[in-house]
Amino acid sequence: MEYQAPDLLSRETNDCLQLEFNWTSVAGGFTRILMSYAVYFVGGGFALSMIFFSGVFNLRPQQRAHLEQMWLFYGGSGLLSIIGLISFWMLISGKWQCLMSAPDRFGARSWMFLTILTMAMTFVLNWTANSYAFRAGNDAKMKKGAGKKNVDLVEVFKRNRGLSYSFMGARFCDVVGGFSFLMFLRACANCMGSRRHQWLIFAFLGLVGLLTAATVWSIFFLNYNAVFRPNEVQSWELRHRDIIFGIFIGWACVFFLYLFTLVAIRSLILSTMDRVRTPLVYESMRRGEFAESAN
Repeated sequence: MEYQAPDLLSRETNDCLQLEFNWTSVAGGFTRILMSYAVYFVGGGFALSMIFFSGVFNLRPQQRAHLEQMWLFYGGSGLLSIIGLISFWMLISGKWQCLMSAPDRFGARSWMFLTILTMAMTFVLNWTANSYAFRAGNDAKMKKGAGKKNVDLVEVFKRNRGLSYSFMGARFCDVVGGFSFLMFLRACANCMGSRRHQWLIFAFLGLVGLLTAATVWSIFFLNYNAVFRPNEVQSWELRHRDIIFGIFIGWACVFFLYLFTLVAIRSLILSTMDRVRTPLVYESMRRGEFAESAN
């Protein structure tokens, strides 16, 4: 009689997951994060369409907008703000649910804590940068009224060190927060015992690194030509327009790959938790193997 073992996890992974009973809540947090992106893009697209179809931007300088156009414009602007707040709240609540439910194994909870911390720091730094930018804008208007024709953005950043530091700090926190969230996904895949999903996250990080290098190179080269070769900027843009478009398409693909990775990790957690069994199943399997060897 041939003994056939069921589709079981390894004994070590099964024992750990049997004690970590909050993984389904982590999957629920992933669901809330995905819903936040859906609300942001669907609702934001609807609000932007209201603003676009209002026709306010097509008015002539001396032409006044109709009441219907103003309703569409301000309604779309208000709806866009409300949708942004709702999607941000859903994103924060989903990640907070993951933080409260994730175990300490493989540093999962630590990575999620760093993700939420960097999100809070990004919010504070962006608010600080906006305050500095508002103040710098008022100063620029005063100088422009005094006789200056235009204001150089580089000069504004140089004269307002607080604006530069807060802006660069917010971008740094964005990078650290994205990396820590990917490391949290890798820790989840490691807790589930899936090497395939871990390699998927490593491939995603490699693609992001390549696109980041290409983006930095294109921005640096374009600014270099604008400063040292101003006559060649337009010809460079014409020659490398396909490269710029390819980089844009690459970042769009990265976002969809990010969503696919998030869905894959969520499905992995749910399918793995369905395979968790009691130790009696492993004991009966061991006894069956002993009986088979005795026969």
